[in-house]
Amino acid sequence: LRDNPAERLGYQKGGISDIKKHKWFDGFNWEGLINHTLIPPMIPEVMNVLDTSNFDNYPLDEEGPPPDDLSGWDADF
Repeated sequence: LRDNPAERLGYQKGGISDIKKHKWFDGFNWEGLINHTLIPPMIPEVMNVLDTSNFDNYPLDEEGPPPDDLSGWDADF
């Protein structure tokens, strides 16, 4: 990991090619990524769109949402 973005993988002269050639991505199906045909390594079973059984349980937030600042920044949402 690099703090300076200019030192990060993919930011140098080689661009995306540097990422594709990196040993961590050896064997990665780039064509599948481009064509949206990658098969995920795990497909969780769900009963319906509201099924959250694949997620950890967390205690309810007793404080609730923060108070509205009444500035109106969200009026157009």
